[in-house]
Formats: sequence, structure tokens, C-alpha cells
Amino acid sequence: MIADRPISAKEDFVLKLINKYSGGNPYKNIYYGDIDDDDWSSIPDGIISGIIEEYLSQKEIQFDRLRWFYRRLTQLGHPGGVDVSLDNIDKLAPCFANVCIYLGAVQKIPIDKWIHIGEQLLFLLQSDTVENNEYFRLLLLSLFTKNKHINHFASLARYYQSSESFIRREIILSAKQNGAVDWLREQKESYIGMDAWQQMAFIFSIRNLPADERKFFIRRFSYPRSTMDVLSSWAKEN
Repeated sequence: MIADRPISAKEDFVLKLINKYSGGNPYKNIYYGDIDDDDWSSIPDGIISGIIEEYLSQKEIQFDRLRWFYRRLTQLGHPGGVDVSLDNIDKLAPCFANVCIYLGAVQKIPIDKWIHIGEQLLFLLQSDTVENNEYFRLLLLSLFTKNKHINHFASLARYYQSSESFIRREIILSAKQNGAVDWLREQKESYIGMDAWQQMAFIFSIRNLPADERKFFIRRFSYPRSTMDVLSSWAKEN
């Protein structure tokens, strides 16, 4: 029913293009290299941002429909919705999870643009919308663990000591993504005091350390849980 009521002809056009490459599969991700140049150029950024702005201009925003559109946009990974989403994140609070998942799927963005996006995400971490919502903070921080070009690890690291366990876990994972080897090395003495999820993240992340160093560290501890045993064995491999 949602698919049959696009907000405009432009959205209908974008959805048909997505269906062309997804075969109607709502879970299939479409890679940029698989899309014809003419098809990609037929949806400039302004079309995507215009669709989102049209939803946001409604007297009563159809959030169920907008969330559905973000899921389709995530399949395509088109960057046209990035700026309008970050600029209107307060209005988009009911779609916050969908927006974050979409940002994690965006393709074809220059590295300097990702760095700017990282700055915006750090600013959002301090906003009332995000600061008072653990789930929103987790979603935002998870973007730093998935994309090394977002970077800004030095700023993230400042949150570590004063943050909850789940936030620390994401910061540890982002350290691996950003190659923050010296910072990971500094945390080794704190390992024993970490909770189980942090410890898993740390063992995974120290794969970035030199082989002899990480093997020596891993052998200091026992790993009774099968998951940790497998993870530690993987982390010791050359």
C-alpha cells in the first residue's frame, strides 16, 4: 500500500529506478558500479532532497511513508539525501534510525565530503535530540565504526572516559577503523575492567597491533566463552 502512493512523480520515478536494479527485492543493496551512468545521472541530488523536503513540508508529516522511502534510498545508496537529512534531523527524529542506516549505505561521495559529514555527526552528538537518547547516540557512533573516511577519532576519544559502556564499545571499534593504534595500546591495562561486549570489541580491534604484541597480550587471559575463544584465535593470526 505504501509503495502505491508516492508523494510526487519524482518519487515515483526514483522508486521505479530502484525496482529496476533490485528486481523488486526490498532488501537488496544496489552497488554504484552496477548502475548505468545514464540512470545514475537521471537522479541528481536535487531530486532526492526535494522529495524529502516535500514530505517535511506537509502539515502532518507521513512518517511511515518517509521511513519507507529512506529504506528504499538505503538500497540505492544515493547521496542526495545526506545534507537535507542532517540539516533537518530534529524534524526527522521519528525517522532517526532510518536516516542513520541510510548514511551508512551512501555511495559515491568524495573523501572531503565524508570528513565534513563527520563534523556534523559530532555536532549532533551534543544536540538535545541525541544527547538524551542512548539509542540515537549508539546509531550515530556506529557510523564512525563503519566508514574510515568519517574519521575524527581524536574528538571521539575525548568522550571515552566519561561515557557508558555501550558508547565505549563503539569508540573502541572506531579506533580500529581509523587505525588509532597508539590509543588502543593505551587501553590494554583497562581490559580486565571492561564488560564482555567491550572486551570483544577490544580483542577484535587489536588486530591492528603488531603480531607479537597482540599475541603476547591475548595469551595473558583465558577465554571460556566459545565466541571469545574463536575471536581471540582470529586476532592472533598473522
